[in-house]
Amino acid sequence: MIVDLTHTLRQDMIVFPGTPEVKIQQISSIAFDGYNEKLLTIATHTGTHIDAPNHIVPDTKTLDQLPPEQFVGRACVIDCHGLKKIDQQIISKHSELITKSDFVLFYTGWEHLWNKNEYLRGFPVLTPDAASLLVKHRLKGIGMDIISVDPIDSHDLPIHHILLSKGLVIIENLTNLSLLPTNTLFNFMVLPIKLKDADGAPVRAIAIL
Repeated sequence: MIVDLTHTLRQDMIVFPGTPEVKIQQISSIAFDGYNEKLLTIATHTGTHIDAPNHIVPDTKTLDQLPPEQFVGRACVIDCHGLKKIDQQIISKHSELITKSDFVLFYTGWEHLWNKNEYLRGFPVLTPDAASLLVKHRLKGIGMDIISVDPIDSHDLPIHHILLSKGLVIIENLTNLSLLPTNTLFNFMVLPIKLKDADGAPVRAIAIL
């Protein structure tokens, strides 16, 4: 069974405050040109997307410099629905499962607020202690169903720095995490387009159960 964890890119979708809106223009059609083609105007951190270390940390790798195996592996879901923060105790509680994982996906429940104004407010994030504990595991990345791993009004982005400085990738705006089993492992793929010097890119993220 394959579960799609990706929001559909569309013109009226929510974006991080200050990010240009998605524009999709039909530039060719079967009726007039014999084929369909669209022109996309989109920022690299729009929709379900991945952050490269270079997004925040100077002199680190861009997405195209990472090997393909960075984007594929075994994953687990930690249910954080209803929590106000994801602290060190949550990470410690699931330490055995995290140790066996390449990716840890955090289900906060915010996926159900997608494309609503509430999506941008009040979502739970990792505490610095929790993020520091996570990077002690040999992870390839972490993913969340929220728009940022730091609070929306954060300027210094401490959680981004902790994770990306250790070479992890960050996947934001995941969806359908509520459909995945907890306390078990599954195969996970999050493939970005191979864009030169990419600080990030939209992805198609899937779980294979």
